[in-house]
Amino acid sequence: MPEADHNRIPYVTMAVLGILFVLIAALAENSKPKTKLEVGVRAVVVPTGTIPRTVVVAPCEAPVMITARNVANQTPTPGTTVVKLPPSAGVRTVVIPGCRPSTGVGASIPTAAFVPTSREVPGNGRPSEKPGRFGDPNRAQAKVILPNGSAATNIVVAPCAPASMEIVMKPEKAKRFADVVPRPLPGSPDTVVAPPCS
Repeated sequence: MPEADHNRIPYVTMAVLGILFVLIAALAENSKPKTKLEVGVRAVVVPTGTIPRTVVVAPCEAPVMITARNVANQTPTPGTTVVKLPPSAGVRTVVIPGCRPSTGVGASIPTAAFVPTSREVPGNGRPSEKPGRFGDPNRAQAKVILPNGSAATNIVVAPCAPASMEIVMKPEKAKRFADVVPRPLPGSPDTVVAPPCS
């Protein structure tokens, strides 16, 4: 065997091993469970402190301002979900699933809400890599934050509108929406209204 061939063997072996390492690393990365946002889910972060707060989730397909005016006038709105949060230290998070595509039933499709036992503020980073249950606020696609020191006692929130068919079919394409702060309802300083998901 010529001397030149002997000199190439270590280089060829290193190149083959390098390619194998790259392939193994790529396969390992693809085999990790993908972390997904919960499409259409909103997390409403509410400081409870010394003030009792009420989170009112407007019905799907109904204008949120109608619900807000009804709350200010103490008039119930059919299809709303009401969560009362008593005064307590720290914050509470109310998790609201998104609306589903219209069934043609009308504007009073009821909503839902969950209050996780954890009092941690949902993180701003990527969702946890650990498998999560539905309603994990860290996986919410949208977040509504009531500022500390707010005097509002009623927080009116609309669920996110139904996701596009593309996102329904490929939820890994979903992006986190920007955090929003609810705005006061004109003429009713104790009621604030969250902007829509966007």
